[in-house]
Amino acid sequence: MCLSKGKPPFPAPIANAVCGPQKPGSKPPTDGSNIADLNPCPLNACCSIWGQCGVTKDFCVNTNTGPPGTAKPGTYGCISNCGVDVIKGTGTGAIKLAYFQGYGINRKCLYQDALQIDTSKYTHLHFGFGTLTPSYEVQVGDTLSSYQFGEFKRIRNAKRILSFGGWDFSTFPDTYYIFRNGVKPANRLKMATNIANFIKKHDLDGVDIDWEYPGAPDLPEFDPGKAEDGPNYLAFLAVLKNLLPGKTVAIAAPASY
Repeated sequence: MCLSKGKPPFPAPIANAVCGPQKPGSKPPTDGSNIADLNPCPLNACCSIWGQCGVTKDFCVNTNTGPPGTAKPGTYGCISNCGVDVIKGTGTGAIKLAYFQGYGINRKCLYQDALQIDTSKYTHLHFGFGTLTPSYEVQVGDTLSSYQFGEFKRIRNAKRILSFGGWDFSTFPDTYYIFRNGVKPANRLKMATNIANFIKKHDLDGVDIDWEYPGAPDLPEFDPGKAEDGPNYLAFLAVLKNLLPGKTVAIAAPASY
């Protein structure tokens, strides 16, 4: 309750808040900006009145009842990045992309040869998966997968892209650390150079890095990595893109928040 003129006091922290002004350690802005905009959620997710991030209506619908930081009973409210409307821009053109499992030929049924792909349905095809040794040498699987990679290279009328990683490579104990170490400053140029050289040698149209996922592998039993994994990954991708002018560089990003 305010009994005099002036600004209301800065709200008290909430112990588990991760966004907004009530995140522990937050200080009032000195430039007159809105305190609700402090500590925004990553990826422009919504921040609830309780300082939690999300992308559903529970977090994104503003039910303010008047005073700042309030919400209607039974709702979490929203203080920043509110709304669930999909905002569409003009875009630069659509693509239709498919992954081809090079290792799928090992199935007893429902397998497909790379040259059986109907390229009239797609603009981009990703071959899964290329992998890396601990010394960052490129591999494309066992004998059958390597054969399918050879067939994949013969495809025409669609962009041919080699995808590195995948869920198993990103999480299995014998390999999960390779991407994590490879993006570090001491190793990123070597890993990027080896990948770029392989893409150029085989006359592919681009590369896809399918690291699932730096800092967030989704399952609690896996080591979630370190905070620097993301910035290191971004720096690695910049190096890789510079080594592949005129070719595409894509990543697999998590679909869940």
